[in-house]
Amino acid sequence: MNEDTQYRLLFDDPVRLFESNKYKKVLKSTVKKFADQKLQDEVLSQELLQQCQQSLYTEVLPQIQQHFKPDYNLLLPFFQRMIYAQCVYLVERLTPH
Repeated sequence: MNEDTQYRLLFDDPVRLFESNKYKKVLKSTVKKFADQKLQDEVLSQELLQQCQQSLYTEVLPQIQQHFKPDYNLLLPFFQRMIYAQCVYLVERLTPH
């Protein structure tokens, strides 16, 4: 899927975009990378993945649609950074202080 197609799908059919194998793989690998760096608990890692998947369309998608600039970024690396930031946010919310 080329960059123009991905950008069009971001607004026209985000479910198709984010449910593609490429994006699902990046989502899982980004959460795993974050969890390996920050969390030692496998249960928390699985919960984090579930939380990211649940918040993908309600929290992450609107942010990507609002802030992504195709002139300056490629969509997949931008998506990866947004997922990583979502992991940081979710861990702060899930862990007691």
